Amino acid sequence: MKVLVLTNEYHRYNQENKYEYRILPGSGYINYACILGQLDLSQYDAVFINPPSKNSNLLLTNSVLEWKIINGKANEEIYIHNKNNLLFTSDIDSAKQNKFYNRTLAQYNLALKRNHWQLLSDVADSIEIPIIDQAGKLLCDNILNEAGLLQIQLNRVYD
Repeated sequence: MKVLVLTNEYHRYNQENKYEYRILPGSGYINYACILGQLDLSQYDAVFINPPSKNSNLLLTNSVLEWKIINGKANEEIYIHNKNNLLFTSDIDSAKQNKFYNRTLAQYNLALKRNHWQLLSDVADSIEIPIIDQAGKLLCDNILNEAGLLQIQLNRVYD
């Protein structure tokens, strides 16, 4: 069985199946819906959507189609999103820690000032973000139902 795993961080699962990981750090359900809409879902027998680490993650990108391939186990294909395509994340604290905006804005030859951080923080705290997340969940369900794909929970292998 080939399983598509949509996640924002890698988790290893049992060896009984083949897994294709699409890892998009900081992502949420609306991002997963975009990925599902871009893939040929007939290649998969089931899809596992690993819930985002925060209640309402939102990540905006130039494209969800650009991936880097990284090495995994024999039963794994691992694709991680190209960081050069990231534009915005609602996880401001994480963005500051990993210099997300410094890296992103350097591509556009821009710099953030104090009031810019406040704007980004206010956008991230917007009451619409959880609604976008809920819409993403519904859209994922709709896409998977139309494709006739099973959503499953997998047994995580703990090291």
